[in-house]
Amino acid sequence: DHRDLHSFPTRRSSDLSIPRDKLEGDFEELLKKLQPAANLFTMAFEMFRDLWAAKEQSVEQDKEAIQRQISQIDRKSTQLVDRLVDAEIQTLITAYESRLKEMETQKLFLSEQLVETGKPAIPFSEAFRTAFDFLASPWNLWVSDRI
Repeated sequence: DHRDLHSFPTRRSSDLSIPRDKLEGDFEELLKKLQPAANLFTMAFEMFRDLWAAKEQSVEQDKEAIQRQISQIDRKSTQLVDRLVDAEIQTLITAYESRLKEMETQKLFLSEQLVETGKPAIPFSEAFRTAFDFLASPWNLWVSDRI
């Protein structure tokens, strides 16, 4: 059974449109009603705070690991300098000097990494304030000039 698509009744696009004022009004009414239950909001806040704390702890562990690597390089450098002082063969002296330069370059890289590995640029409360303000009451943020 073949149907001709052109035989179906057509509608004008104006029949299908919703007036903008009605659509925006309905959306705003919906936003006014959207608010999470207090326990859900508290649980979400605690979850994000715990994740933030875990990330901070991870950063501290990373910094400690980098510091250990720098200390290890310092110890090896000291040992290498002691060997260099006692060395008499020019080839050996050149090899020690080359290795010391490599270690200093690695130490410089790690020191820069240590500086860059730090706490977040902004505290937790500031980072999540807008998000939690929105979750607490989407309507308040909608009517503000912040978005």
